[in-house]
Amino acid sequence: MLFDIAILGLRIAIAVVFFSSGWRNVTHTQERSVSLGLPVWGAAMLGGVYLVSSVCLIFGVYIQVISAVLIIPMLRGLYKKLVIWKPGIWGDHKYDGWHYNLLFIFCLLVFIEDSGSYVLTQPFFQLP
Repeated sequence: MLFDIAILGLRIAIAVVFFSSGWRNVTHTQERSVSLGLPVWGAAMLGGVYLVSSVCLIFGVYIQVISAVLIIPMLRGLYKKLVIWKPGIWGDHKYDGWHYNLLFIFCLLVFIEDSGSYVLTQPFFQLP
């Protein structure tokens, strides 16, 4: 039971961060597209994906699929930070560090394995 409560709390915490980022992408599309290095439509689409995904994480709807989808932009961000921007793990004054991406990737991998009991839909598959 404690594990399920902890997973639910982790899902909610991560959903809040993704919702905040998605809302910024949707409401400040031009600025976000420049900072992310994406076209305007790409930043808007990413914001929409983040908004929908955060609601799904909170309510426990298709968590395995949502987690797998969210890992993709996290890996892209990790690549940009490690290879292109090189701000270090904690970041510098211009860019955030890559600790955020790394932490979220592993949390999302946990959700793929086990999303807890407080969900609205059952998992697509069970890993052995």
